[in-house]
Amino acid sequence: MVDFLALTHQPATPVLVARWLRAATPEELQQGYNELLSVATLHKVRYWLLDLRRRGPVSAELVQWVQQTFFPHAAWELQGSIYLSYFISPDHLEQLQLQPDWFAEDQGHCLARVFTDERQATEWLSQTRQQEQVA
Repeated sequence: MVDFLALTHQPATPVLVARWLRAATPEELQQGYNELLSVATLHKVRYWLLDLRRRGPVSAELVQWVQQTFFPHAAWELQGSIYLSYFISPDHLEQLQLQPDWFAEDQGHCLARVFTDERQATEWLSQTRQQEQVA
């Protein structure tokens, strides 16, 4: 395990919660995402709540790696789309609004939403899961 990321699998939901505990270097961020995928694969969980409030800023290169390399690989590994609730601070939300190309809600292999309230983030994952089960 790593000291900058806490991963919690909630089997009853089923959701995997990833909480960044501090700002992380680009190498740590990649390591953390790979750890997240390992746990998700172990438990076969495609619904993720990512608490980014303490993670710190990321470079355009890392955003590109996450969107173009990591998420497509994760969807392939888990044999289905990934559903992401990003739990962020209001300041982070403001930054995202200034740089809309850094965030895509629907990337084909994953569907994501941004929230500043953890309860809403969790509810969206639950609703999405229920909709997928009906379809």
